This record gives sequence, structure tokens and C-alpha cells, in this order.
Amino acid sequence: MARRKNRSWRVKVDKAGLARLGSVLVPNHDEMMAGGYVMCATSGLWRTRRGTYTARLAYRCGDRTMSIVHTIRGIQPGAGDV
Repeated sequence: MARRKNRSWRVKVDKAGLARLGSVLVPNHDEMMAGGYVMCATSGLWRTRRGTYTARLAYRCGDRTMSIVHTIRGIQPGAGDV
């Protein structure tokens, strides 16, 4: 049996794009950013086999005492979400 190839499904999005995505998908994104949170490098957008997208938006407090992760699944391309 042939071995399956590993494939990266991560979509390349720059930091500004992730910030725009966060402001659309996370209701309190602007308040968290104003309150001292920063977006982690582990935040990103992934394409699924079904053609939808999954967004993982990770925020960390400036003093590293707390982190918050939002995972949004089933984002439809062209549906006004992204």
C-alpha cells in the first residue's frame, strides 16, 4: 500500500490579514487588542478537505499570564465571513 503524502493545508495570511480576520470573526477582538493582548504566531487559517476553512485565532496577554484561543470551523468561502 502506498503511503499518503503529508500536505500542508495552511493558507498563507500575513499579520494584517489575520488582524482583519479576527475583527470579523471574534466579537471582542478590538477590545482585547486595546487591552494589551497580542496575536500569537500560531494563529492561522486552514483549508479543509470539504472546501471550507478553519480559523485559529490565538491571543496572549502582554505579561504572558493568560491566553485565549478561538477556533472557528466551517467558514464558507465567499459567504462574507472572510
